[in-house]
Amino acid sequence: MNTSLTRPRVALVTSEALPHLYEDDLLLVPALDKIGIEAVPAVWSDPTIDWLNFDAIVIRSPWDYFVRLEEFRTWLNARIASGIRLCNSGKILDWNFDKRYLQDLAGAGVSLIPTIVVPQGGSPDIVALARAKGWDDIVIKPTISGGGFRTHRFRLDDADQYRDEIAEILKDRGLLIQPFLPEIQSAGELSLLYFDGEFSHAVCKRPAPGDYRVQFQFGGTSETVEVRQEWIDGARACIEAAPDVPVYARVDGVIQDGKFLLMELEVFEPLMFLAQHPKAPARFARAIKGRLGLHTIALKTVRQKVAAIFNELVGERAQRLDGYVIAEPAMSIIASALAEDYDEKAHDIAFHMADWNADAAFVVAVHLFPERFTPDEIAAGVGMFLVHAPNHIRAACGLAGQYVWENFPEDDEGCPAATGY
Repeated sequence: MNTSLTRPRVALVTSEALPHLYEDDLLLVPALDKIGIEAVPAVWSDPTIDWLNFDAIVIRSPWDYFVRLEEFRTWLNARIASGIRLCNSGKILDWNFDKRYLQDLAGAGVSLIPTIVVPQGGSPDIVALARAKGWDDIVIKPTISGGGFRTHRFRLDDADQYRDEIAEILKDRGLLIQPFLPEIQSAGELSLLYFDGEFSHAVCKRPAPGDYRVQFQFGGTSETVEVRQEWIDGARACIEAAPDVPVYARVDGVIQDGKFLLMELEVFEPLMFLAQHPKAPARFARAIKGRLGLHTIALKTVRQKVAAIFNELVGERAQRLDGYVIAEPAMSIIASALAEDYDEKAHDIAFHMADWNADAAFVVAVHLFPERFTPDEIAAGVGMFLVHAPNHIRAACGLAGQYVWENFPEDDEGCPAATGY
């Protein structure tokens, strides 16, 4: 992991054909930079990259993985095993890598296009399987694929023309069989985009005239569209059935009889159509930041800076402000000073006044040297203070019989009032 106290670095994983990222993902780089994160395009197959030098790996456009299957799977397994933070998580990536995940979603009650899954190494009678479902016009695709790779549409009478292709696919991966839906050509395929489980925007993808594939490399087009709330909710139900909440998700489907039917839940390396909505890049960036544990990173640097400041000011006595040790001798001295007024309560009051010594040190340090702290560090330090110190202060006030306001008094203009304290 990147242990620098400078801003975090994330790798945006791409392929040799797109070493500088696909154009849509270029919008993510300045969005991350704006919130203090350095984004670095990184080709997954580059052997010189030390992936542990990043704070996270974000899978974006490794769009050759399905033709370099064994090599890429070895790379992905190594990243998961290393423990580095992955976006999406290793659990999601592993699950979504093979389209057999559709069986899990069907079992969870998700409404999806009827799908037959043929396992790797199988010898299916495609015609018999499809006819048993009442299908005549079908689409087949590998269970590990992307961008329309080895996807074919045909009628059952023409199935013999695809026999060798099907056998070749099944040598190293499974096969999906689905009915062709005419809605793809008449109304298009919907893609609903989500960040951290929250809906962002939607696009409608349409195939070129005479085609059925909506991908841009086949002449497909896309446009931003408004979608009904029930479709948003239906797509979200697909996401909620995944093993984890994904940082990014694209839910592809069609509307049939007014109902959203899932085609694929893309949480591996989907094009997120960032250019289709002005707020999408920032939403993606914030979702990534939320998974980086930046609060934890900032809190660590806060403690280091506070320790450095008090080492400069008071030398070895700064150790007394370490929140991981009992605040002696201060606690004993406070207890002794309070003994006459509070008897047996003095020790407990002293504990509650001394146990937030590290929080107090932060407050003093930021008053003395505010310029030494970044905004993220100040936010982390304030958060550290607020979840700890007020509870001790309230407990001490309760033991001492001191009144604590539920709401701070205000003057006639709604500002905090002077209280005389």
